[in-house]
Amino acid sequence: MKQRHVVLILILILGTFVASPLWGMEALARATDILEKWTSFHWGRDCLVWLVHYPEELIEPWVDAESTRAAMSSQEKEAYKKAFVDQLRIEETESFLVTVYSFGVKPLLLHPFSEAISMLLPDGTRIQPLSYELKFDEPINGVVQGLVFFPRQNVPVFSIAMKGMGISDESIFEFAAAKENDRNTETVAVAEQSKKKERVVIELPPLKEGSKEEKKEKEEQKTEKVVKAEIEKIEEPFVPVVPPVKIDLSGYEPLTKEEEEKIDTSSVDTKSLKESALEKSSELGADKEKVLEEFLAHWQKGNVEEMYDLLSTDAKKMWNIGSFKKDVESKNMRVPLSGGYSVEWNGEQARITSVQKLLFVRTLRKMTISMVGEKDGWRVQW
Repeated sequence: MKQRHVVLILILILGTFVASPLWGMEALARATDILEKWTSFHWGRDCLVWLVHYPEELIEPWVDAESTRAAMSSQEKEAYKKAFVDQLRIEETESFLVTVYSFGVKPLLLHPFSEAISMLLPDGTRIQPLSYELKFDEPINGVVQGLVFFPRQNVPVFSIAMKGMGISDESIFEFAAAKENDRNTETVAVAEQSKKKERVVIELPPLKEGSKEEKKEKEEQKTEKVVKAEIEKIEEPFVPVVPPVKIDLSGYEPLTKEEEEKIDTSSVDTKSLKESALEKSSELGADKEKVLEEFLAHWQKGNVEEMYDLLSTDAKKMWNIGSFKKDVESKNMRVPLSGGYSVEWNGEQARITSVQKLLFVRTLRKMTISMVGEKDGWRVQW
């Protein structure tokens, strides 16, 4: 009997470890399927342009896949989801990742980009972008990629038009998912409209005179037939008003080449760096750089208790271990820090910069940590 219990426990434990990656793969497959349906591309004269739309339905499967891959806690998962939604503005706009590859001798000119790109609704209405990255207004050589935001639509049935690609006046980017939404919308509309019916009474002409019995039978029969007719009513689509002022994108603009080179840690032995950082110094008065490095190394590993040990006396009075753990997880920096970071010192303050990957977009994550000197050495002022 005991052996059966042991076997059952082992099976449950094994199932836990196996199910987690499988669930992550399932979520990733769903996210990939959504992206496939919201991707469109066109060739132009010496250029290739492709667009990827980020619909709201992408949020849950993508966050599930990333949280499983990075082994995020529930708090970290919520923080990642908030950053994902806020920075891509999925819930308030129709956001697109636009990639332009210009391989001609002359640069591609799309200026002004606000007039080169527009959203087309089924009724022919054109909507200009709310905001976009200004790099699209400059001459394009090589690959240029950035986010473009359009007003939110009640029903995502639309296409994107772009001028200036050199072959036709404009290229129309259509999406398989939008066509599916269009068919679904038509089906719902017909179902709703079929509820509205009109009774039509048709009087049939009298038959030729026959016997009295036949006349009597015909008089007793009803001569009305009800014909069902559908009343088609096409409602004008809702078109949001376009704000006259562009929205500032400075909070989440993609990395410049210089920033990428600065944060690139491909040539650094990350493993040995972490191991050396995690060795606590037995010397009192260890320099602040080493203490901060140890603090960040523990953060990457999720060792909250070790991080708490490195806090200053005043910080420990303000935070107990439970509230400190919640605050650390809410900052959503563990996963970005694991991908590499840079530190800039200004006196006793350190500005940490890391990279967070959101689908095809990499954004900078920054935070400032203050150090304070105490009797037993440097400590983190949280």
